[in-house]
Amino acid sequence: MIILLKIILYPAQGIALWAAIAKWNENKHSPQRYFLHLMIFVAIVEVAGTLSRMYISIANSYLYNIYIVVSFLFFFYWFYTILEQKKILYWIFGIYIISVIVSISVESSISEMLHITLYAGTLLILFLSAMYYKSLLEKKEVVHFMKLQPFWITTGLLIFYIGFLPVQFLEGLGNFDRINYQFIMMVLNILLYGCFTIAFLCPQKK
Repeated sequence: MIILLKIILYPAQGIALWAAIAKWNENKHSPQRYFLHLMIFVAIVEVAGTLSRMYISIANSYLYNIYIVVSFLFFFYWFYTILEQKKILYWIFGIYIISVIVSISVESSISEMLHITLYAGTLLILFLSAMYYKSLLEKKEVVHFMKLQPFWITTGLLIFYIGFLPVQFLEGLGNFDRINYQFIMMVLNILLYGCFTIAFLCPQKK
């Protein structure tokens, strides 16, 4: 059942990857240019994770932990490129790196899920999303917000992590059936990559 849910998710990720590739020439000079690399990284992690579970029968938590750390750092850097309050981002990077070190130290090893890192990264993403929306409201381009790539990317991140925060809390307490957990994660990921796809297809301002 878990593998089936993964297969349902793959088209959403594939469409987002296609959009990133198709619009690469238009987006390569924007702050969103590195999202193509992120989508390729996502595809590699998903395929490697699924194959390792199906054919090698080993836990793939270490692989997803690497993805978690890298993806959060990527999003923090992206927010750094679009937000004007750069000094706050230095604190964000510092807090997150500390959370990774603490998480690895307290939660045994990289082979276990790094829950502290997940909590810290999630809260920081929500904070940065709020900062972006606040800065957007102060600009004239807010009138055309639905044509802005950063708006759709931030919206996707906000939807995903608002939904993910209670899910990871309950999952950490052991109160979540694995199938239900995977189903909710599938829905949240489809919404996330759907927003990414819309963002990649938004025309860049000349």
